[in-house]
Amino acid sequence: MPDDVGQVIAPWMQTASGRAFDLLTPRPAQVSLDDIAHALARIARFSGHTPEVWSVAAHSRLVTRIVAQRSSDRELRLAALLHDAHEAYLGDMTRPVKEALAWLDPGARETWRLLEQRIQGAIHHAFGLPAFLPVAWSDAIHHADACALHVEGIMFMTPFARPWHPLPVPDCPVPALEPCSPAEEARLFATLLRDLLP
Repeated sequence: MPDDVGQVIAPWMQTASGRAFDLLTPRPAQVSLDDIAHALARIARFSGHTPEVWSVAAHSRLVTRIVAQRSSDRELRLAALLHDAHEAYLGDMTRPVKEALAWLDPGARETWRLLEQRIQGAIHHAFGLPAFLPVAWSDAIHHADACALHVEGIMFMTPFARPWHPLPVPDCPVPALEPCSPAEEARLFATLLRDLLP
């Protein structure tokens, strides 16, 4: 956004709490638990193509519950809850859209991934996690994320118009999915996040 002629301000956004969040050089001090909970509770999964709104916050809580069935590690569960936290600042780019980007311009997808990593790193630092997670943690979260997608797809998106990519079937009980209001979802997400903090 140009301020005066010849002066360019690096991209930033204003958050629900009134903070300025720098998108290219995000700092942990700009990260707010309440901003993340507020935004993720209002961002719809599947680009909103569900009978009821199923938010990124609800999805993140589901992934955390799946991870928790296999591990009691507090930091791993915290990382699972925050695995999509960058979307509070970037929005949710769905998997099909990312695949379409890769088809059109592989470089564009890599640029998007770099932006995600910068913001996710600042979020991790703000909550006491390493910028880059151990491989075992990433694998566990990725598996739980895919299991959650499988369950969400069956509940919200069937019948499938075309076959989806193969997804793992959860090998442990998955709690019933219960959409709720954005305000309640934000509260549930924030409460769980506070519980997982040291």
